[in-house]
Amino acid sequence: MISPGAYVQPVTQGIAFVCGAEQAAVAAQVGQIQLLNPSGSSADLILQALTPSIASTGNLTLRRYDTPLATPSSPLNMFLGGAAPVGQFYRQTNAVSLGIQLALIRFSTPTIILPFVFVIPPGAGLLVEAVTVNVAIQATFSWLEVPR
Repeated sequence: MISPGAYVQPVTQGIAFVCGAEQAAVAAQVGQIQLLNPSGSSADLILQALTPSIASTGNLTLRRYDTPLATPSSPLNMFLGGAAPVGQFYRQTNAVSLGIQLALIRFSTPTIILPFVFVIPPGAGLLVEAVTVNVAIQATFSWLEVPR
């Protein structure tokens, strides 16, 4: 059993963040939702959990893509009132897949508590992308930010 302290400490230190978004369906385009560590940042992002979902039967992919998408969302420090994150969060639709596929996520996959971590250094990003066009997708990322 994991002690609650293992979860509370990063939150009370103000280094735990979360953001989620929905990307509406657009004809002939795939939805994309991204967590990005901007170039020049002074922290590494450590992805802790990912909750992807899709509005209809279909699959999602987890991809590496290092360029900001079109529409920003506002991440939240899990220590309410804490400092703003370094990590940036975006969403968009696109007619083509972006980046390099890292994993396939099946339609029925619940929250993914990663048995490993992705460390996202400055200038790198991860995105969740629909495999099928014209479907809405949702994704929530939870991460820690640690100084380089």
